[in-house]
Amino acid sequence: MKYRVIQWATGNVGKHAVRGIDFLGAGFRQSVDMVAAGMKIELDGYDAKHEVALATAPITGRFGTMAPGTVAGQRFTWSGLVKGEAVISTRVTWVMGHDHLDPQWPFPFDGWLIAIDGDPPVRCRLSTKWPEASSDPAEQAYRQDHGIIATAMHLVNAIPYVCAAPPGIQTYLELPMIAGRLTGREPAVGPRARRTRE
Repeated sequence: MKYRVIQWATGNVGKHAVRGIDFLGAGFRQSVDMVAAGMKIELDGYDAKHEVALATAPITGRFGTMAPGTVAGQRFTWSGLVKGEAVISTRVTWVMGHDHLDPQWPFPFDGWLIAIDGDPPVRCRLSTKWPEASSDPAEQAYRQDHGIIATAMHLVNAIPYVCAAPPGIQTYLELPMIAGRLTGREPAVGPRARRTRE
């Protein structure tokens, strides 16, 4: 069985400098190790791959305009190996839009794809794109960093579980399932305020 987590995200390649695949891999490879531990797989090596996409036309954004021939996308893949074969992989793709790139990588949607090549094969798509646009500038700025928001939610919602855990390093494998909670306060009006009442 092969397990792949493929993260598709747009934006910010030109905004943030990337220091190298080893620097990023220190964090992303931890997820490969945790999946391997959870599945009782003994990895005997790792592989890392860094690819770039160049702008084929001017790309304009909040930061200015990227000229043709400049790097407008990056794709990183880290894999855990067994006997030289990738059995667990995680990939991040950062691009400045979906057009005018060479190469053009397939983008099924903004968000995450979890692919399990097993019996049966499983594809789980997690979209992080809001269904409607906002006219509020503060809300627009908030929505641009949906990947960062999702990461922060894990940390904030884990606080009570981490505080209740015994001393030592805990991972998702040791902690109970972490879930967000709606407080007793009525949420503000807007897309984040929606909830289902029974």
